[in-house]
Amino acid sequence: MKKRNKSCPKPKTGWYELAEDKAILQTGDVIHVQNRGLLSKLVRLFSRADEEEPSWASHSAMVLRAGEKVEIIEALWMTVIRPITAYEGKKSKLLVCRKPGGIDEEQKQKMIEKAEYYKGRTYGVCRIVLHALDRLLNNRYVFRRLIKDNKYPICSWLVAYVYNKVLKYNFGVEPNAAQPDDILDHCLDHDWEFVWADSAASAADFCRTYKLSDEDNTTRIT
Repeated sequence: MKKRNKSCPKPKTGWYELAEDKAILQTGDVIHVQNRGLLSKLVRLFSRADEEEPSWASHSAMVLRAGEKVEIIEALWMTVIRPITAYEGKKSKLLVCRKPGGIDEEQKQKMIEKAEYYKGRTYGVCRIVLHALDRLLNNRYVFRRLIKDNKYPICSWLVAYVYNKVLKYNFGVEPNAAQPDDILDHCLDHDWEFVWADSAASAADFCRTYKLSDEDNTTRIT
């Protein structure tokens, strides 16, 4: 299991804070989601290698537009654009982070255009099957290499693909191999800024899962 000498992030928290401060989120911010239910638990179980710590995220999304109303894009049963407040009042846990150095305005516009190209596309069930087959090989990148068609996205692929095509940025793996857990691990290990969480409880749960130290007292949250 990988040991991290990291402090627990201190993002802004809560839906009220997000509504009051329109500058918290920006285009390109990555949204890590932990949904409830059996499917989410299975995703978190099968997206981790044998030697890894437990996975926290079961879904990935991206902030498309920010400001008065925050719009996100995500691959659900199809790729949809909707307000981030669609998650408000749900049982999901959200944690949002930002690439170090930020993203300039020209790049943001290109990311919007690239992501919007996939709006309405059907979910890539075949990709999930290949991810599952690779899990049998301890997440070695074997079956996912066979994916040649980009018409049918899954959640983590959409985020990784947009970053790869516009910013030439990989989350430690090729877009076809990216899973929600890979993206979150990369963001933590490469000092992305955690800018917002839906609640302080969600942020604390993330820190417990990754056994991050509380910088206020240098103890690990368990």
